[in-house]
Amino acid sequence: MTSPVGTFAIVPTLVDPTSKLGNYTVTSNNGTLTVSPAPLSVAAANANRLYGDANPLLSGTITGIKNSDAITATYASVAGPTSTVGTFAIVPTLVDPTAKLGNYSVLSTNGILTVNPAPLNVAGANATRIYGDPNPTFSGTITGIKNADNITATFASTATATSPVGGYPITPSLVDPTTKLGNYSVTSTNGTLTVSPASLIVTSTNASRLYGDPNPAFIGTISGLKNADNITATFASAATAASAVGGYPIVATLVDPTAKLGNYSVTSNNGTLTVDPAALAVTAANATRVYGDPNPSFTGSIAGLKNGDVITATFSSTATAGSAVGAYAITPSLADPNTKLGNYTVTSNNGTLTITAASLTVNAGNASRAYGDPNPPFAGTIIGLKNGDAITATYASIAGATSPVGTYPIAPVLVDPTSKLGNYNVTLNNGTLTVTPALLSVTATNTSRLYGDPNPAFAGTISGLKNGDAITATFATLATAGSPVGTYAIVPTLLDPTAKLGNYTATSINGVLTVTPCAVER
Repeated sequence: MTSPVGTFAIVPTLVDPTSKLGNYTVTSNNGTLTVSPAPLSVAAANANRLYGDANPLLSGTITGIKNSDAITATYASVAGPTSTVGTFAIVPTLVDPTAKLGNYSVLSTNGILTVNPAPLNVAGANATRIYGDPNPTFSGTITGIKNADNITATFASTATATSPVGGYPITPSLVDPTTKLGNYSVTSTNGTLTVSPASLIVTSTNASRLYGDPNPAFIGTISGLKNADNITATFASAATAASAVGGYPIVATLVDPTAKLGNYSVTSNNGTLTVDPAALAVTAANATRVYGDPNPSFTGSIAGLKNGDVITATFSSTATAGSAVGAYAITPSLADPNTKLGNYTVTSNNGTLTITAASLTVNAGNASRAYGDPNPPFAGTIIGLKNGDAITATYASIAGATSPVGTYPIAPVLVDPTSKLGNYNVTLNNGTLTVTPALLSVTATNTSRLYGDPNPAFAGTISGLKNGDAITATFATLATAGSPVGTYAIVPTLLDPTAKLGNYTATSINGVLTVTPCAVER
């Protein structure tokens, strides 16, 4: 089966199963086997592509290969990416690496490569402009150009600057100086020129007036008019002279006698009529009182009432009878039974309640003692305490037991455990401690002697000395040795080297010297 094309001998071979050939004279004549070429058909498959594209992978079929002969085929076309729209042969070429093609009768059939027009899309870009403006520069896009073909486009619209609001086609026109359009299937898409409304802004001007006044004349502005269109505006508010404090819209109404408003997008900005509060001032009158007293009746005034509005005021303070000395606000509170206060800007002026200090008098009581004695207990009185304030007093003097005769102040010292003294104007009245002289008694001791004898040493006693004062006494008499029989005073004399006698009331008691007769011998 694998023998190549040609002629081959067909040789007879006798089969003699019973061994009879020996009985024959055999003449053997060969036949001839002619191996003729097998039919082989190669056909390129048809293909297609777009203008400007590379050729696709070309293929085909081989029919009739025997004995798995390694015969293949390639397929090619003279057409390239720049080839124009049309048909081109796809030619098969057999490849026979083992030299088997001589055994075949080959029929080669070309395929057809069809180059189709490439899609070319030209689209006008949408554009917008405002009513009354000139057309913008139109543009667009071309997609699908191959091989850098010099095809361009222009774009135009029938709309003019005076065209009303609406949509207008933007039409592309292709320019093909090198005659390449035949290679394309053209899709032309119009753009749309949208003539949009011009912006027209009408703005009411804000205005204000006071509560109860009539409305002022309203005004406003219009901006954005084109082509001198005869559009005007009026301005109004629903507020009346009786309207309460607040904001009220000032609304514009456009007047369009020539029906041009359809070419505008209108923005209407309301103004605001502000009805402002009237000024109302309530003022509390100042007041004063003494610490510990009840609050007086507070008063004040209201200024600025309109329309006979029934607004009254009361006045109060947080201060009580127990409040400390100082200043306290007197606060107005408005009474508004008819709900009119919302129409006023209220200025509330507090008054001042001044709590002044109460008078507090402390009197120290007078006292006395003798020189050298301890001070007695001091006492006094407090006049003017309020609110049961726990204020007491102690009393003291600088005088001590050794202080000389004289007068010394007894000074009050206030004790304020609850810190209430700041609420008083304090008058402190000192008392007087009078240190009186102590009683001092010096007594000469009686004695006697004989007439003619010298005086004896005199003695005596001192009683009442205080503080160990160094006061002593001497005793003397006028009697001498020659003084006749009789009695003579023995007189004490106090000695005061430290000058302390001024602190005493001294009582001096004389003694008696008795001169008795002497015995005479006869």
